[in-house]
Amino acid sequence: MKILIAIDDSPCSTYALENIAQRPWPKDTKFQIIMVVEPLLYDYEYALSSKLASVLAEAKNEFRNYAQELIKSKVEQFKQRSGISDMSGKIIDGLVTDSILEEAKNWDADLIVLGSHGRKGIQKLVLGSVAENIASHAPCSVEIVKEKLTKTAKKEISHGK
Repeated sequence: MKILIAIDDSPCSTYALENIAQRPWPKDTKFQIIMVVEPLLYDYEYALSSKLASVLAEAKNEFRNYAQELIKSKVEQFKQRSGISDMSGKIIDGLVTDSILEEAKNWDADLIVLGSHGRKGIQKLVLGSVAENIASHAPCSVEIVKEKLTKTAKKEISHGK
């Protein structure tokens, strides 16, 4: 069995990862944690001044380095909590939903696991739902892990903290 765990830097992703690490899995199960780094600008990079383009490229590189360190630490945490050593981590550049679906297909995943922020109403309309799109278009089974949030966590999420 091959399990693809898609994360971002959110409490929801951490909870999903911990949830999966605590379960018993067959010995031959392989795990891969991925994090997608989206482009800062999609269609208008050609119109930017060279100085602004340089600043944005530096910001993207800094975030990519941060993402690499995050993946590395999450892989180590997963190994320690689960006792499973067949685990890898990967950073993917691209659009989140498309990249997760493509990786699941290319890696021949049997299961995609991701956390859900549980956005509703206007937030969901504006920000979309990665989990919903993955569940609708995945080439394999999908598990969406939701954390039962405390009132404090709900306030932080709704205020963008």
